[in-house]
Amino acid sequence: MSRTISVGIACALAGVLSTAALKPSEFSPTSPPSPGPVAPSSVSLGDLNVRFSATAEHAHWHHPGVRNLDPAVFGTVDNPLGTEFSFGVPLYDRNDDGQGNWTTTALPVAESNNATHLPGVHTATLRVIDRTPTDQPSYTSPTMDELSFECSVVDPFGRQITIRANQALPKGPFTPFFGGVGTNTLVHGQTGIGSKLTPRTFAYCLIYAKGEVLIDGQLLPGNDQRLIHVMVCQGTADDTYSPGAAGGTGPYTGSNDEVDPDDLELHVHVPPTRFTPNPVANSPVVGVGTEWIHLMFEEVTMRGSTINGTITR
Repeated sequence: MSRTISVGIACALAGVLSTAALKPSEFSPTSPPSPGPVAPSSVSLGDLNVRFSATAEHAHWHHPGVRNLDPAVFGTVDNPLGTEFSFGVPLYDRNDDGQGNWTTTALPVAESNNATHLPGVHTATLRVIDRTPTDQPSYTSPTMDELSFECSVVDPFGRQITIRANQALPKGPFTPFFGGVGTNTLVHGQTGIGSKLTPRTFAYCLIYAKGEVLIDGQLLPGNDQRLIHVMVCQGTADDTYSPGAAGGTGPYTGSNDEVDPDDLELHVHVPPTRFTPNPVANSPVVGVGTEWIHLMFEEVTMRGSTINGTITR
């Protein structure tokens, strides 16, 4: 698996809260924030005017499968950890070795190591402005965050899958949504943010957005108003996606030392949840044969800027 970090950005962002598209000059560290509604908090918008963009290629399609349960995150049979609803693993969804150790999930999950590299070039583009630091009071509260995301792949079954989103979700039901856009934060693992089945990793940017999934260009009923989660983070998988021995120390098990800080990945997750406007669970993605979609892109290029400077990687 290639770990090359490429150079160059080629993506555009349509405004979520204003009708005008962001102009290249708006990525200047000295440019003022784009017009928008009154800030929903008293925090200085100048300090939070974080602008971030990323492109990625070379996708992997994650099939449903079981996942190893790292004892550091999920404990033992006598002392179980990580049982929280929604982002933990309940006890009924755990296998053990009969000697007091958890081994794998009992049910297939989106965080499986069972992945297929998709041949050819498949692209993803993300661009955000992060101004709202925390969740807002309701699912329909205003947020100052803006975002645009789109990716397109041909899945292992020959279907063209397009995922796009441009509406930030201001509040999360079980985990913080950071007002729709979060930047520069630790997530997953034992952080309490996102699924514990994913290793704790540093996310340069993550979004929670309302969007849609198109299959061969068609928007099927139930594939609109979907929750779309995208994350640009440090590397969480090795070259072979080998999970190692069950319950062991293989990659993508949730153990902190498995993350590669010198690697970049862009993950796309479409869970079985829609926002209409409140979250509706048990809403599988229509037409893909699974309840969810999980993609991982490599060859990630990112650029971020604040009032204090610009970073490019």
